[in-house]
Amino acid sequence: MKLHRHVALLEVSDSKIIDALAATPEWAHQYLHRISDTAVVVQVDQVETIAAKLRDLGYLPRVIEK
Repeated sequence: MKLHRHVALLEVSDSKIIDALAATPEWAHQYLHRISDTAVVVQVDQVETIAAKLRDLGYLPRVIEK
């Protein structure tokens, strides 16, 4: 097991959402690792930026803090 700090999990209902994000130029700076078709690890300081981009693309993201 490997633990990381300062990362967040982005989980979506459809892999096309991640594909839409991947088509944006900013994605390379926010994305760390795709762990499944519907989940990626992103930099925690980019969560709000990613949420804003999802809204721009017509999605309604829900950010859950635990």
